[in-house]
Amino acid sequence: MRSIIKRHIYLALAFASLLLCACQREAETPDNAVRTRWTEKSIVMVTPLSGQSDMAARMRRTAEWFTASFTKSQTALSKGIKIKTEWYDENTVDSDSLAEALKERDDIEVVIGPSRPEMLDVMATKLRNSGKAIISPMCSSEEIIRRYAVTATGTVKSPYVWTLTETDISQSEALLTMVTTGNGKSVSLVTPDNFYGKTFRDWIPFQATEMGVTLTSSVTYTESDSASIDRCIREALNDSSEFIICVNDNAQATVRMIKASGEQNGSGKRLIFSNGAFDGDLINNSHLSQSIDGISAYADPASGFQISYETMYGDIPYPSECMLYDALTLAALATEYTLYNDETSINEAISILTSGNKTDAGYIWDENGLTSYVTAIANRQTPPRMKGATGHLSFDSDAFTMRLSSIYTEWMCYGNRFHTLDFYTAEGTNRLSSTLSSWCWQATHTQDLQNQDTGIEYNELRDKRAVLVCASKGWFNYRHQSDVLNMYQLLKRHGYPDDHILLICNDDILLDGNNVYKGEIRKNSEGENLAAGVMIDYNTDTLNVNDIRDILTGRSSAHLPVVLNSDSTNNVLIYWTGHGEHNRFLWGWSDNHFTSRMMRDVMSEMSEETRYRKLLLIAEPCMSGSMTDELDGIPGMMGIASASSTENSFAEYYDQELGVWMSDRFTNNIVTFTEHETKATYRDLYLYLVRHTFGSHAQINNYLLFDNLYTASYDEFFTY
Repeated sequence: MRSIIKRHIYLALAFASLLLCACQREAETPDNAVRTRWTEKSIVMVTPLSGQSDMAARMRRTAEWFTASFTKSQTALSKGIKIKTEWYDENTVDSDSLAEALKERDDIEVVIGPSRPEMLDVMATKLRNSGKAIISPMCSSEEIIRRYAVTATGTVKSPYVWTLTETDISQSEALLTMVTTGNGKSVSLVTPDNFYGKTFRDWIPFQATEMGVTLTSSVTYTESDSASIDRCIREALNDSSEFIICVNDNAQATVRMIKASGEQNGSGKRLIFSNGAFDGDLINNSHLSQSIDGISAYADPASGFQISYETMYGDIPYPSECMLYDALTLAALATEYTLYNDETSINEAISILTSGNKTDAGYIWDENGLTSYVTAIANRQTPPRMKGATGHLSFDSDAFTMRLSSIYTEWMCYGNRFHTLDFYTAEGTNRLSSTLSSWCWQATHTQDLQNQDTGIEYNELRDKRAVLVCASKGWFNYRHQSDVLNMYQLLKRHGYPDDHILLICNDDILLDGNNVYKGEIRKNSEGENLAAGVMIDYNTDTLNVNDIRDILTGRSSAHLPVVLNSDSTNNVLIYWTGHGEHNRFLWGWSDNHFTSRMMRDVMSEMSEETRYRKLLLIAEPCMSGSMTDELDGIPGMMGIASASSTENSFAEYYDQELGVWMSDRFTNNIVTFTEHETKATYRDLYLYLVRHTFGSHAQINNYLLFDNLYTASYDEFFTY
């Protein structure tokens, strides 16, 4: 878990900084202005201009404020850039049509926006090879940002998507920090069923464990359905939590939540809102909005931006305005850089400017700071680190795409105004290194594994068998077929004969029309063909969950000619990938799923009939810990799960050409470790999984009735 440091910033310090900047400004002269040769550059602005009563006016005046300051900052230069903005409402424009049109326009180098992750996904895919830069002020969906990060084994080789807010992984931790600073020990979570809600839903269970907070429930609503919102608030109010984290990205959902809470909250629970509630329409419902608080990415309080904005407009800026101002700053300065370095592309310029020479020249958002910065560019000096209205504009030096650090404000809506109370920022101390993106957080919470023998006397080991199951199908579940074939190829390399591997997997994606690697399945875009030489025993489509029970318990039939023929001298490895929910593994598109009760029954029957010597169950699906829990108390069995009973499992390696995630982290970690460490102990494997399976806690079940994890080597399953 990354540490969050609470910062009490005195407004006097920021105000003094603002006055200092004002005193340092030099008066512009008409002569200077005449000498500048101007080049006009258009920047496309894709921002929310509707849906909030005053958003359009606010966004436009913020852009005008910046462009005026930027123009004045260049009047002493021999040549300069005049920014022209071209506006589109992201709430109403068709993203496909707009992206197609922009792709063909040579006069556009930079697109600012959109903020909605679904729309950014479309535009980033369409503009991938256009050479244009996409700067999104507020998109913070972890999955969307990770799709367009630069990776050695991915299809993005150079950055072109730049997001000015850390992923909502950081906002999730800031929300939980509000809980812990309020002496809370338990929390419930309410999220929308869209990309915005997904990051919170994926990461808060993991972070709550890391921070010692109990997540009592997690419920999901449909934004357009008031009854759905009411139901979720009611469930959260009726559980045992002390706080409710309410995630929403529009004012209508916020208002509905507040109404539902007021109608039903007899327990006095405190509701904490995400940044979507920081919205002018909440002020318009002043009878509801009193004493509502939450967290949002915001301006750096030491920059003076908020004070300057209040002085000019009589109100504090919305978070989107702070980020928009810095998006324009980054776009304009990168364009200026290409003017003086004409062989440099716009994305190369952004990379250079956000790297800087590591010297700190103060904030550059105002006219004085911009003047110093453009002068350095014009003199072809390596510019200093960029500090905008929202702080350092620094990006991950490996993955780019995502800003490394955001500043979050704790805000309150009171007296028909928003008020900023305290500020938080993230140090990143729990990343694997200071440059890795925020999704590479390393878990610190581990199980307390005991170093002791079980006292069980096992029969002589005479054979090993494996059952590998991929329970999903369809193109968008590509990663699950990749997972199971990755495990299959691992066993084959380690000596398993095909007649000792029972493989259940569809083969529908091999020749799917979307597959640019025809006849191949890979774990990443540069990986080997995992389908080479594979012998599938059953297509998932031909089986149901009752068939799985018969296969594992050895009940052959005309329908099931191949089953697990194992006995008390055989070690049995079972690997399962696909989708999971609490207490069940999903099966294809069927409504009949493999439940925790079925898992218990099957494993108990295998034990009673002595159909194994030792049995190891490895489970990849989300919330798989709720399934491996069912092995508890059964001698000779152990489960290794990718995630606890409340956590999701995460995909790895997104391929833009395929449009899918190609594999899952947990399975890749097992294969990577096993390839190099076959003589290692189970404890070694567990610790490796904990450190490298980001976003969930790998879990081991029933090991006290299995073996001493400190001394036993898991090659007894992986090497034939």
